[in-house]
Amino acid sequence: MEHYSTIHTPEIIQTRKRNMRNIIIIVISIVLIIGYLIKSPLYNLISIFVLMPFIILYPFSQRSRRILKKQFQRSLKEGKNRELIGRKEMEIANTGIINKTPTGTQSTNWEEIKNIYVTPSHAFIYTSDIHYIVPKSSVIEGDWGLFISELQKRKGSP
Repeated sequence: MEHYSTIHTPEIIQTRKRNMRNIIIIVISIVLIIGYLIKSPLYNLISIFVLMPFIILYPFSQRSRRILKKQFQRSLKEGKNRELIGRKEMEIANTGIINKTPTGTQSTNWEEIKNIYVTPSHAFIYTSDIHYIVPKSSVIEGDWGLFISELQKRKGSP
């Protein structure tokens, strides 16, 4: 029986936000530098249309995030959906996948798993009722490669 843990720490979330901001700044900088070097009116016009969505929509995306965060926090205070955040443990057992959260345990039999898709950064486990998304970066215990190979080996077998 293998044991895997995932966690979304505030540090990981902050790093992802910082990386997204850096990408936006780099894209804007590259477009402006190329526009300065080329000095073409057509390129300047095109660069304005490329940059304007970033400049105009970025504050709205920040505002939307704040609104969604408030709504999410409000729903957590009401006691709903507590299993969405915090530490989760996924265990591969002979009977299937066991998912443990602070609020309880949920089992999924191997027969219930319809598909498993793996990307370099995530594993997507599809069942008829529940879908598990396991980010590679959030696995803090166990080996990612063994986890994926064990999932694929046991999928569909009793």
